[in-house]
Amino acid sequence: MTEQQTTSPEQEDPDGPNHESTDDSDESAGGESNLAAIAILLLAGAIALFAWAWSNERGDSSSGENVTVGREAPDFTLPDLDGNEVALSDHRGEVVLINFWATWCPPCRVEMPDMEAVYREHHDDGFEILGVDQREPQELVEEFVTERGFSWIFLLDKDFDVSEEYAATSIPRSILVDRDGTVAHIWRGTLTRSQLEQQLANLGIGN
Repeated sequence: MTEQQTTSPEQEDPDGPNHESTDDSDESAGGESNLAAIAILLLAGAIALFAWAWSNERGDSSSGENVTVGREAPDFTLPDLDGNEVALSDHRGEVVLINFWATWCPPCRVEMPDMEAVYREHHDDGFEILGVDQREPQELVEEFVTERGFSWIFLLDKDFDVSEEYAATSIPRSILVDRDGTVAHIWRGTLTRSQLEQQLANLGIGN
């Protein structure tokens, strides 16, 4: 008599129902994991955007330990676009806006026409702007400035030393210095014309 060998359904079909159930479970877990990662990224982006908008709206008086409102602004010397060495202390007796920027920065481009308008209106009243470009070639900065007709003083921070001292690790960042060389106000983010004019008025320039 020949012995008959029997097999279970699982043995006959390795890709049977139990196997398919395992695959579906793995796919479901993977999908949930991807959705969770996307949600975390979206939340982080929303928080970062809110923080930037909030600081931009109110202005910002926080800074690096060397630059705070009410303290003397650290002096520095940088070359301008003509190769001349320009120091912040050269402008003692004037109200000076130190503006950290770069040509690739969209918010910097947004604020610059308003800065030019205020500069033209109040330069003769003792208002100066020092635009500190971060780590870009002189030729690129010259072309950008000339094409757009900006007329304040532009300086080149090629080594990032001044930017680091002023905690300008994100741009635009602007520091208003009064006639005595003291930090009067600090902005992180886009500076508007009304914000600048209000702070200048507090220092006796304009209305």
